[in-house]
Amino acid sequence: MSGVRVFVVDKHKRLLLVKHKHSTVLRNEEFWVIPGGGVEKNEFSSDAGIREVKEETGIDIKIQKLLWSVEEINKDGMSNCNYFLGEMIGGSLIIGTDPELEENNQILCGAKFFSREELNNLPKVYPEVTRNEFWDVIENKNVNYEVWRTRPSKGFGAE
Repeated sequence: MSGVRVFVVDKHKRLLLVKHKHSTVLRNEEFWVIPGGGVEKNEFSSDAGIREVKEETGIDIKIQKLLWSVEEINKDGMSNCNYFLGEMIGGSLIIGTDPELEENNQILCGAKFFSREELNNLPKVYPEVTRNEFWDVIENKNVNYEVWRTRPSKGFGAE
C-alpha cells in the first residue's frame, strides 16, 4: 500500500493540518496530522496528494517537491509514504470528508493553519518531523537532510 501526505504552508508561514478523531469502545483519541491518505490504483503519488488535500480541506494546491519517502515492512508487506511540499493556489478552507467512510463515521473533525509556535503547543501531531525538522528543511537550515528513510525512523514512527 502506498500513502501520501502534503505539507502546505500559507503566505503567513502557517502549516495546514487536519484533526482526526478516532473512537473505539476503549477510548476516544484526537490528533492533528498533515493532510493525506492512500494512493489509488493507476494514480501518481503527487496526484494523490493534490486530491487528498482538496478532499480533506477544500484547498487547491500544486506539488512543489518531494520532502521525504518513508518505507516500512509490516504484516501486509511493503508500504511506503511520500511526503511532499505543496503550494496553495486556491480553494477555501473547510472540514472535508473521507469518501471511503460513511457520513456518520467520518474521522475528520477540523482543519486549520498553525504557526510553528502554535503547532509546538499541540499535544499530539503526526508526523513528529512537523514540529521542528520540517521547518528547518523549508528554511534551508538543514540542507543535508535525509530524503529516503525506513520505519521506524526518527520523526515518522506512529505514536
